Amino acid sequence: MAEVTVRAFAAGDEGSLVEAWNRSLRADPTTAGWFRDCVLLDPNFDPEGLRVAVVDGRVVGCAYAVRRLTPLAPGTDLEPETGWIPFFFVVPEYRGSGLGRRLVEEAVAFLRDQGRVRVDFASYTPNYVLPGADPEAYPEGLRLLEQLGFATLYSPVAMDRSLVGYVMPDDVHGLLAQRESEGYGFRSPRDGELPELVRFAANVFNPDWGEAIRAHRTPSRIVIATKATNVTNAAIATEVTAAREVANAANAGNAINAGNAISASNVANSGSMGSAGNAANVASAGSAGSAGSAGNAGNALNAANAGEAGAGAGGRGGVKIVGFALYGAYRGVLERFGPFGVDPEMQGTGLGKILLHLTMTRMRAEGLHSSWFLWTGEQSPAGHLYTKAGYAVTRRFHVMRRTV
Repeated sequence: MAEVTVRAFAAGDEGSLVEAWNRSLRADPTTAGWFRDCVLLDPNFDPEGLRVAVVDGRVVGCAYAVRRLTPLAPGTDLEPETGWIPFFFVVPEYRGSGLGRRLVEEAVAFLRDQGRVRVDFASYTPNYVLPGADPEAYPEGLRLLEQLGFATLYSPVAMDRSLVGYVMPDDVHGLLAQRESEGYGFRSPRDGELPELVRFAANVFNPDWGEAIRAHRTPSRIVIATKATNVTNAAIATEVTAAREVANAANAGNAINAGNAISASNVANSGSMGSAGNAANVASAGSAGSAGSAGNAGNALNAANAGEAGAGAGGRGGVKIVGFALYGAYRGVLERFGPFGVDPEMQGTGLGKILLHLTMTRMRAEGLHSSWFLWTGEQSPAGHLYTKAGYAVTRRFHVMRRTV
């Protein structure tokens, strides 16, 4: 076997590194573009941390160590005690030679020399390859990590769901109508709401989620749940009832009911979730009866259905964001669902269920054939929600840590 040299990454290694990666990590092939964008152009990249094993000028293995040189998001620190190993590999013909151990130990030593006291595999955000070690795809890699003192912190799962033939279930339509009558709204964010959404995602959930939303450039692929503020649910319910009575008096009740059904159909088939659709349908119904009465009905129903108290009720209040779901946020992969979250104070109300199905409806409307994500707790509330919505576990991972 030819002599192996282990050194820091150097320009010119990238081509053979990607080739060796695809021979080694066959369940997770990569591209030169991904390696460039997510490793070489990562602001935290340090070539000394990317340890490569080279034979006759060609890469036959590597281990990547990274620590934060810039904060993940505004208001966060450099996590000065933590470093990460997002990936390592050895080509098949050099396995069993101790090369993998040597590479990982050099990666750990790099992080220790930079003052890190713990090393995580492989949950480096935002540019991790996998959430952790996959025991089925890479059992040798898992054993090596365990031998080197890495212990499992937790074990997330990846899940997938086919969207072929997907139709929003009737019970979700009913839940949606109920929550809208209580002052909730479901739609894409307006540009002026994006800063609030970023703050909500970052502060309530994870700074990485906020940055994923900040970088997202297609608001139509984001769905938010809003809640009316400065107006009680009882007041909204009274307003809805009064609106319906006015519409009935104008002989437009049937038209309004039909309008609402059409609006629900629009949500299911085209992913249009804004208040405009409901308002337009109600206004159309209003024109079937007395103009003044039906117009008032349309305004009241718009306020109730969209949760926009100020939109049709003289500016009595506003809305706050209480949940969100999106797709296409990571590397532009449209079938990748997430991030996804509901205000903890609102959990148990069905908002997550509504957001999940409205988002899948939009994905289906774009012709996407599946929805998938890499990371959730299998027994968590979110995991149960996904399972009930037809998602199935496709991979399991072990997020691991070693102290140094």
